Amino acid sequence: MADLMKVRSKEPILGKHSKRITSRAWSDQNVLALTGEDRKVTFSDQDGNSIGQREIKFEVHSLKFSPDGAMLSAVGDVQILYFFELNEAVIPLELIFE
Repeated sequence: MADLMKVRSKEPILGKHSKRITSRAWSDQNVLALTGEDRKVTFSDQDGNSIGQREIKFEVHSLKFSPDGAMLSAVGDVQILYFFELNEAVIPLELIFE
C-alpha cells in the first residue's frame, strides 16, 4: 500500500520547448516526439518523462516514426531530411538535397 502513496514528479510536455510546437509524432512504443520553432526535437515517454533531446539546424514541420519506433524522420522547409535514432549517442543522419 505504501507504494501507491508515493508522489511522482513529472515534467510537463509543453515546458520542454521555449517556442511554439510545430509538429508531433507518437510511436507504437509510446514515445512522443515534439519539435518547435526553437529548433529542438524532444522525446518523452507516456508519462511525460524526458527520454532525450536533439538540436537541429532548421524548423521541422513533419515528424514520422519508423514502424518499429527505432527511428524518427524530420522534414522542414529547407532541403534537409534528418533521421534520428532514440539512442542519443548515435549522430543523426542528415541528407541534403540540391
